[in-house]
Amino acid sequence: MIEDGKDKTSIMKVDVRNPEEVKKMIDSTIKKHGRIDILIVNAGVVRVGPVESFPDDDYNLLIDVNLKGTHYTCKYAVPYFKKQKSGSIITLASVAAHIGQVAHANYCSTKAGVLGYTRALALDLAPYNVRVNSVSPGATDTPMLQSDVAKQARDRGVSYEEVKKEFEKEGVLGRWATPEEIATGILFLATEESSYITGADLRIDGGWTTQ
Repeated sequence: MIEDGKDKTSIMKVDVRNPEEVKKMIDSTIKKHGRIDILIVNAGVVRVGPVESFPDDDYNLLIDVNLKGTHYTCKYAVPYFKKQKSGSIITLASVAAHIGQVAHANYCSTKAGVLGYTRALALDLAPYNVRVNSVSPGATDTPMLQSDVAKQARDRGVSYEEVKKEFEKEGVLGRWATPEEIATGILFLATEESSYITGADLRIDGGWTTQ
């Protein structure tokens, strides 16, 4: 019989903007399991709008979650990775780290920051046999993208479906990705199948950035 793994699963609610909460999460994981083999830095938010009227609170949120949240999560895990001299860290960048998008300047800036952070951290951790890579999803059918599309539709006075179709046309495959398709790429970077890959970015964007 295959175990369902429930006895090995822990769930914690963490605000990645709060370094103390992040440290508690990392330390408690080490206390329970003894090590961290794979760290997936996945927390993110999106806010869109023209730069001249972009609220400071929204930009602070983008920076605090997307950029500083990535930093805090890595910061408190890195000492353990260095000590065990193995492991894989995967951050979540975005297609927005590679291209510009209308009304996304503030969001794009934080995701480009994640990309730069990841590449530099890969250099720092290479001597410790720890790999660091990022994944850049394109349009993916998640609540975050759905809310982004809904806001743009309201702001522009058009239908949700109209904006959704615009996003679908960005990639050459003509559709949104499923969350499972993104997860497959993350899993690849987490396993030994990608053992010679570090400092790389895996773009799972339906061909968006090839055009």
